[in-house]
Amino acid sequence: MDGLIGIIDNRLLAGWVKQGAGLPDAMVFFDLRNASLPRVDLGDAFSGDNDGGSTIEESWEEGVLGGPQRDTFFFSGWKGSGTAESRVTARYRLRRRCAAGSEASGSLCLPCAAGTFRDASMAACAACSAGTFSLGGAASCTPKTCDVGYALDASSGGCAAAYCEAGAQFEAPDCVACAAGTYQDGDMLLCAPCAAGTYALGNAAACSVCGAGTYSAGGASSCSPCAAGTYSLGNASSCVPKVCERGSVLSPSSGECEAVNCAAGTQFQGAECVACAPGSFRNDTMAQCDLCAPGTYALGGATLCTAKACDAGYALDASSGECVAQCGEGYALDASSGECVAQCGGPDDDGSGCAPLQEDISGAGRSSRWLFRVFCFIFLCV
Repeated sequence: MDGLIGIIDNRLLAGWVKQGAGLPDAMVFFDLRNASLPRVDLGDAFSGDNDGGSTIEESWEEGVLGGPQRDTFFFSGWKGSGTAESRVTARYRLRRRCAAGSEASGSLCLPCAAGTFRDASMAACAACSAGTFSLGGAASCTPKTCDVGYALDASSGGCAAAYCEAGAQFEAPDCVACAAGTYQDGDMLLCAPCAAGTYALGNAAACSVCGAGTYSAGGASSCSPCAAGTYSLGNASSCVPKVCERGSVLSPSSGECEAVNCAAGTQFQGAECVACAPGSFRNDTMAQCDLCAPGTYALGGATLCTAKACDAGYALDASSGECVAQCGEGYALDASSGECVAQCGGPDDDGSGCAPLQEDISGAGRSSRWLFRVFCFIFLCV
C-alpha cells in the first residue's frame, strides 16, 4: 500500500493504492481485526504522486439522538502539480458490522443497554417488549410474568409494585378496573373485597353501606332484602328475627311491629291479608277471624255468620251451611247417603251380619226405634 495515511481507533488502516497509468489513485480501508472493508474509489480527486502529503482528519457530527457520533471521517490530499496543485477533501462514513447484542457507535461496537436487545437482522438496539427484560448486551429479551399488582422492570428483570388510580389494579400490561364486590382507594396496591354490610358495583374507590332492611356478606356486589319476620337497621351482615302479635307485621327497616288493617272478612297471616276460613268471620271491630257460633255458618271470607235451623237429629255444619245427621255412639255418618250406619263390633247372633257396637241413641236412631216399638205394641204384642 502506497502512502499510508494512518490507523483509526486501532482498527482501520487507510492508505493509497496506485491503479496504473492513466487511472486515478484509490483510497482503501482494511479492518485490522476482521476482513477488509470495501474499497472506496475517490476518483481523480487524489490522482498524482502526491500521496506523501495525504492526511486523515476526524470530525464530530451530531447523531439522531442528539449525542455526538464519531462515525464520519474527512480525508485530505493534493490534486495537480506545481503551482496548480490544490487541496481537496472527501468524506467517508464508516459502517461497522457489530455482533448481535451490540450496535455501532462511531467507530466502536458497544453492547446494547439493559432493557434493549439487537439480533443480527437489526440495524440498532431496540427496547424489550412488555413482559420481557434484558440485562444488557442481549441478542433477545427474556419473558417473565409478575404477580398481579407488580410490573416487570425491563432493565433488571425484577418485579416492582405498580400502583394504579383508585378503583383499579395493575394486571400486566395495564391497570384494570376492580371487579364488583371489591374496591381500591388509591393508596392500595390491590383491590380488596368489601366488608360484610357493604357492597360495590365495580371500579369502586370505596364500598357503599347497605341500607336499613337489607344485608350483605363480605365481597358483595349488591345488598339483599331481609326475609319476612326479620329486620336490619343498615350496615348489617345478616337480619335479626322478631315475632309480632297477630294482626301486626314487622317492619324490616325499623324492627318495629306495625298494625295491619286488613279488610273485613280477611286477617293478616304470614306477610299478607288472607280471607277468613269457612266457618269463621271477621268484621272491622275484630283483630282476627273468629269461629261462627252454633247454629250459624259462613262459607269463607265472611264478615258475619248466617243463622240456619235444622230438623231434629240433624246439626248445622258451620263451614258448608248444610244440615247433617247426628249419629250416636256406635254409628257413623255415611258420606254418600247422609245416613247413620252401624259401626261393626263383630258378627250378629246368627253370624249373618254385623252387630252394632251399641244402640244408636242419636235423634234419628231413637225416632225410628220408637215407631217400631209402638207398632209392635199395638199389633203384635197384645
